[in-house]
Amino acid sequence: MPRSPRGEADPRVTALGVLLRRYWQRNPRACDTPAGITQWWLPEGHGATPAEVRAALETLKEDGLVEEVEGGDGRIHYRLREGVAGELRLLDPGYPPAPPGGLH
Repeated sequence: MPRSPRGEADPRVTALGVLLRRYWQRNPRACDTPAGITQWWLPEGHGATPAEVRAALETLKEDGLVEEVEGGDGRIHYRLREGVAGELRLLDPGYPPAPPGGLH
């Protein structure tokens, strides 16, 4: 996970991870590329860069929540790992309410 100069987790990447987990809670079979996720899954006006989305996806992968799969087009897609949908609810018990306005 990207870290700040003081060694702390990047708060924007952490916030993106929360948004992605919430998306997968609502859409557990969703699968897309980082570019597609940036364009279609995040709230309008989120302001996230593709690099930040990739960093959040890598963190979720390291946490064992998502996996990479190669699409028929040869691009890497991300999807929720089989059997972890229940874990998402435990990680975010206050969901579904999401903060208004995304990341700004």
